[in-house]
Amino acid sequence: MKIEDNPYVEKLPFMFDINQLQQHLYDNVLTLGDPIIQGGAYGGAFGGWSVLANNGTWTGGWTQGHKAMKQGGFDYKIAKELGVVHDFSHDKPTEACTGIFKEVVDQLEAHGFYPRRVRTTVLQPGGQSSRHRDAPNDAYACRIHIPLVTYEGCVHTVWDDDNKEYPIHMPADGGVYILKVNNQHQIVNPTDKPRYHIIMNAWDTKGIAQEESFHFPHIEVLKERVEVFNERVRTA
Repeated sequence: MKIEDNPYVEKLPFMFDINQLQQHLYDNVLTLGDPIIQGGAYGGAFGGWSVLANNGTWTGGWTQGHKAMKQGGFDYKIAKELGVVHDFSHDKPTEACTGIFKEVVDQLEAHGFYPRRVRTTVLQPGGQSSRHRDAPNDAYACRIHIPLVTYEGCVHTVWDDDNKEYPIHMPADGGVYILKVNNQHQIVNPTDKPRYHIIMNAWDTKGIAQEESFHFPHIEVLKERVEVFNERVRTA
């Protein structure tokens, strides 16, 4: 499926040097240590190294917030025990946030995307997530992806409310993509090699994307909600 025919993804008007991105991955990220495995819907095949995290370390930003979810609500006491903070609070540079990766973060910040919880991720050979959603359908939930090393068979599929599939492969050419993640979606790597992406939470506050549904003009409201969320966790 062509990107322009997929309502859940759009290629943004930014390009980064893929050779520099890959070199930074090999020299300054993979050398930090074994990836942190996220678990949850991703099982044991997905994890990575944080570029921006709440505690400024590459092992931060991987707290298991899904474990605090319960039917009809959120358990703030469990969130406190797990050290969960709002994704917007993952804003401190880690050991991986240097060179071209820092340029990526700085440029997206300058264009009003508020990059948060930035991670270099790996999907291991043969790995896939379950079908899952990261937020309700009526919520704003977007991620920016920058593929670093990938292969034709690596696909991100979204299902609409009628169960129609929207699969997409994002090539590693320095392009930047914004994706909606509140519908059911799944990532798959059927190859015998690891797939690497930069993934981050993002809010298009300046209307850079062509599709209006990616736009987010309510950043001050979000900031207030972040403070309330973190305070509820802290005092739970």
